Amino acid sequence: MLQGWPVADAKGQTFQEYLNDHLRDFLNQEDFPEKDRKLLLKIFITKGFFAGINMKSDNKKRLMHIEFSAGGIVYRKTPHGIEIAFLLDPYRKWTFAKGHIERGENVQAAAVREVKEEMGIRKIRVVTKLGRIDWWFRERRQGAHSPRGSLIHKFAYYFLMEVPDRTQLRPQKSELIRAVTWVPLEQALKFSSYKDVRPVLKRAIDILQSRR
Repeated sequence: MLQGWPVADAKGQTFQEYLNDHLRDFLNQEDFPEKDRKLLLKIFITKGFFAGINMKSDNKKRLMHIEFSAGGIVYRKTPHGIEIAFLLDPYRKWTFAKGHIERGENVQAAAVREVKEEMGIRKIRVVTKLGRIDWWFRERRQGAHSPRGSLIHKFAYYFLMEVPDRTQLRPQKSELIRAVTWVPLEQALKFSSYKDVRPVLKRAIDILQSRR
């Protein structure tokens, strides 16, 4: 699974060798956005960007990691109007299904897989790309993709997806998804808990409203 990259040498490799081993397949995907490819290159060569962060509280060196995720904003058309699928995440925030892109996995395929897994959906049609968001955070969970306490720069790619009108949702309890629900399109923006994801949600709403 593609996850964070440590600052220090990995098993005696130079950073360049380590980077090549783990990123060549991902960055060379045909659907990998060129602007993101350039952004990542700029990040890699920025002086001191990958310097370790010494957390004196537990005397462990905690490293900056970069993670890639993909997910989808799912909708269905009902007799009462368009509805958007939301899930309640482990932090009790209403958001959308997404997850890590596995090594060698296509970005869109990863998005579809994660939506199916986290929301219990079987049939999905990808409508269009919605774009990418990124944010920084400190990993608080034990047993996550990056070590607890790591500084994370996460990139998430979203797609607009349609499902049949009678699709029922089932939360993936093993991933601590607390609940899933359908929300009327007109209420989706207020229902969404995270500000970072609102740009792609607004884009999805604009697309759906234009097609009515």
